[in-house]
Amino acid sequence: MSFASFGRDVVVPALAEGAQGATDGRPLPTPLMVVRYLASRDVAAHPEHSGLWASARWMTTSGTDAAALGKELRRDQKPIALIVVADGATCHGPKAPRAEDSRAPAYLDGVCEALASGQPGRLAQIDDDLGRELGATGLQVWPVLIAAAD
Repeated sequence: MSFASFGRDVVVPALAEGAQGATDGRPLPTPLMVVRYLASRDVAAHPEHSGLWASARWMTTSGTDAAALGKELRRDQKPIALIVVADGATCHGPKAPRAEDSRAPAYLDGVCEALASGQPGRLAQIDDDLGRELGATGLQVWPVLIAAAD
């Protein structure tokens, strides 16, 4: 697997042998490719982390399934760490995939502030309609964070 379809032929390494989430050669969803790539960079710098990444649960979700997954993770009552991958506004700057929109910087600042606050409920206060207009996809996965933290 690689990011060739995005213009960079960067290879995404396989999971450690025996790890959960193997794809049997099937293509990975883009968010999992991104996290897998970041995990491989972490392991290259810190080989002692390989067991952590090998034992990770690799999954994707969005929309109504996201809140249900968050509730399920919370029900386990085990400490968890989540890596949530989502696109921000796609109209932020003149070279953005969509036409530049002057509302994008303030929207992204609000999202970053909500995430940095450590209070997942603040994500629920982000304007979903504006996010959709700006091409952001975070609103599809934030329910995982919100429900897992309740």
